[in-house]
Amino acid sequence: MNLISITNLKLYFGERLILDIPDFKIYKGDKIGIVGANGAGKSTLLNVLNGDLNSNTGTIKVNASISYYKQFHDDGIPDSISSNCMKEAKRFKVNFYDSNLYSGGEKNRLRLAKVFSDDSDLYFFDEPTSNLDYQGILLLKHELSRINSFLLVSHDRLLLNECCNKIIEIFDSKLSIYEGNYDAYMLQRDMEYKRALSEYEKYEKEKKRLLSVYQDKLIKAQKIAKKPKDRGQRIGKECGTKSFSSKAKNMQKSALAVRKKADMLEVKSKPKELPRLKIDFRLTNPPRNKYIIEINDLSFGYDSHIIFENINMRVKNGEKIAILGDNGVGKTTLLNLIVEDYSAIRRVPAVKYGYFSQGFEQLDFSKTVLENAMRDSVQNICIVRTMLARLLFPESSLAKCVRLLSGGECIRLALAKLIVSDANVLILDEPTNYLDLTSREAIEKVLQEYIGTIIFASHDITFVDAIATQKFLIKDKSIAEIEEIV
Repeated sequence: MNLISITNLKLYFGERLILDIPDFKIYKGDKIGIVGANGAGKSTLLNVLNGDLNSNTGTIKVNASISYYKQFHDDGIPDSISSNCMKEAKRFKVNFYDSNLYSGGEKNRLRLAKVFSDDSDLYFFDEPTSNLDYQGILLLKHELSRINSFLLVSHDRLLLNECCNKIIEIFDSKLSIYEGNYDAYMLQRDMEYKRALSEYEKYEKEKKRLLSVYQDKLIKAQKIAKKPKDRGQRIGKECGTKSFSSKAKNMQKSALAVRKKADMLEVKSKPKELPRLKIDFRLTNPPRNKYIIEINDLSFGYDSHIIFENINMRVKNGEKIAILGDNGVGKTTLLNLIVEDYSAIRRVPAVKYGYFSQGFEQLDFSKTVLENAMRDSVQNICIVRTMLARLLFPESSLAKCVRLLSGGECIRLALAKLIVSDANVLILDEPTNYLDLTSREAIEKVLQEYIGTIIFASHDITFVDAIATQKFLIKDKSIAEIEEIV
């Protein structure tokens, strides 16, 4: 059954073309994940399909009832809750008490429960994992498995992988459709890259061959055109001279034909590759101890609220440690205590922290991207430029003032700034917040290559699995190492 049909749709914001969709259909049973860079038009697509935005051209035929979970919404809790919504709220483990005391995650669960309680043909979800902890994400995944058709905008790769049967990528206003889940999409993207690289290499090889033939023919034409050294022989052999001239012209024509063939080759662009990076980590004066941070019998709380009770933990040099746990258990508190050298926490003298908080205090918004990155750098400017390129800052953006950057760009810049500084232990609090998938994957690659120690908190399970060499779970005021995230 065809739920939505789009024909010849175009949508502009001013002069900028946001969406250009000649033909697109959504069928019953489609579980579609929508991916693309920040600002690509993912939320815009959902708003157009829902009728909240009008396109400039084209038609949209909707043959379905739609329920929509929007990314940006007010914080109000519904005054009245239907019996269906109540059932869904129980599935999402929402505890009903004073709504003014609800956390962001609890509010999110209730809004999701309200959407799922609607008996609709098609569901739209725009970043539904915002403020959700691991338990909330697992509950969302379970509920998504119960409905037949949906469009899901998400930066959560695990959710896209386990819940979707089709992926749509929005790039340069166009939709590219990939069958299968997120892993299948990435496999197809990788195949496309390899195919593009192969075509580029063939193009370069053939162009080089043709230009070589062209040069050889020109040289031969010039040799043929040279007059004999003996003037007397040349006078007596006028017909022969004409023959030489004719051969030279023909060779020149042949050379030009080859050159024309080279110029008419279909141009193949080289696929973009991340530049190689080799940071001189010795400039950070890294510690040489086996264990560099020790937490001994740490107890901490605010007033009568106890967060930690006699917790112990050792951090091994060079480890990448993930701090896990539900919302409100104390992940950010623990990171802050480590950075602040709380009395129960000991570090070796050589440890130098680089702290990424959920704000952007470390950035100077009056300076450029490059000026910010260079301000505390111990690496040379070539390394800094390469690091910025690895974190998706093209050369043309380096002179851009930081106040003009998006939230995601600020996060990438703050991380780049830390990595090229004299810090040898990175403390990262939710470093993937507000990042699109491309940015998350770029940061993953950089942090995987980082030689120093990393302690980080994140709700992105895919990111945790890609980076962490050890995982610690905070639960019931205690902390313990775990093998897998349950």
